[in-house]
Amino acid sequence: MVALVSFVLLGIAVVRVAISLARFHAVQQGIPLVQVGQSATSVIASFGRPNYREGTCSMEYSPPSNCAREYVYAHPLTPMKNEYYVVWFS
Repeated sequence: MVALVSFVLLGIAVVRVAISLARFHAVQQGIPLVQVGQSATSVIASFGRPNYREGTCSMEYSPPSNCAREYVYAHPLTPMKNEYYVVWFS
């Protein structure tokens, strides 16, 4: 019984990681297509809600001076793989 439960939990973890990696790959492919002036709604429609941070601009990512809000998409294996994509809104 323990082996069966462990196998099911491992399967769920593998599926979740695979989904997260696929979602991040979509962000990687689409981020160059983000246009200046694009609305937050259209960014969320393209990539989904940010998986790392959403809110006021933090100095952590060196935002532009007129930044009012940021969406941060992080690699699913962060902190082992530090890869972030940030979209700023003014």
